[in-house]
Amino acid sequence: MRQASVSDLEEFSQIAEYLAGQGFIAEGVNDYDLFTVTLRGIAAGTRY
Repeated sequence: MRQASVSDLEEFSQIAEYLAGQGFIAEGVNDYDLFTVTLRGIAAGTRY
């Protein structure tokens, strides 16, 4: 959360769920405590 500059746990979870729904990250351990960025997520990140 600190690396993402998000201090609210609920907000962070909502963001992670959205990204997972878009196929950008694979669901992590313990409600996104640790997750994996997918190739689709990497590709999306390089467009910005």
